[in-house]
Amino acid sequence: SYNQWGTGTGRMSSSDPNMQNIPSSRTEEGDLIRKAFIAQDGYKLIVADYSQIELRVTAHLSGDPIMSKIYQENGDIHQMTADACNCARFDAKAINFGLIYKMGAKTLAKAIKKTEAEAQDYIDRYFENYHGVATFQDKLVAQCRRKGYTWTITGRKRKLGNINSDQYGLKASDERKSINTQVQGSAADIIKIGMRNFHRKLRAEGLTSDDFRIIGQVHDEVVVEVKEGIAEYVSRTLQQEMESCVKLDVPLIAEPCIGDSWGEAK
Repeated sequence: SYNQWGTGTGRMSSSDPNMQNIPSSRTEEGDLIRKAFIAQDGYKLIVADYSQIELRVTAHLSGDPIMSKIYQENGDIHQMTADACNCARFDAKAINFGLIYKMGAKTLAKAIKKTEAEAQDYIDRYFENYHGVATFQDKLVAQCRRKGYTWTITGRKRKLGNINSDQYGLKASDERKSINTQVQGSAADIIKIGMRNFHRKLRAEGLTSDDFRIIGQVHDEVVVEVKEGIAEYVSRTLQQEMESCVKLDVPLIAEPCIGDSWGEAK
């Protein structure tokens, strides 16, 4: 079962079973489990996911000139951050995905197995390079304090009842939610719009659930079962609809793969 509003940010969730709890395909365990999900005879599975959608949404919302330029020129944001922070690329990846949500030095240090002082140095260097992201986060939190809610790019609102609380823990939690919902919630809205547009387009062309069906959705990834003979066309259509469903200041990139199993199509 897929739940439209199963999370605070608006991401779809699933239950009985929770498909989103399957380990990442980047791990051996997750790869093996995904290979157990096999297309029906005569069908293929298409798996399409957005490339770095939350970072791209951050670039759009913040207007940060360096981050925006990287995406407009199809650059490597992880390497850019590694160079700016003077760290390894795999650490830069954790820094990129953590600091768009204003991760603190203690949490970052655990994530990249460094000292808290080293993590704080990375944070300082990161925001010195992407100063527009820091300005965006500070302005957003201030706006949310005045309004009492945060919102996504589609205008969907989430109330923040404790953002002006006298209790530090409650206040800090809502401050994190204000940023998390705007970035992750906007990404959730985008993929839902992309799925809807994809479905409508193919149905308008006369295709039915016997020809194709969306059978899974995990965060920034869509899984479609499709008749083998039209798999290439449906894959191209899915990519087109996911990439054009909203207009951002940076390009959206969807990367579909076709295979006999969920694992093979990754």
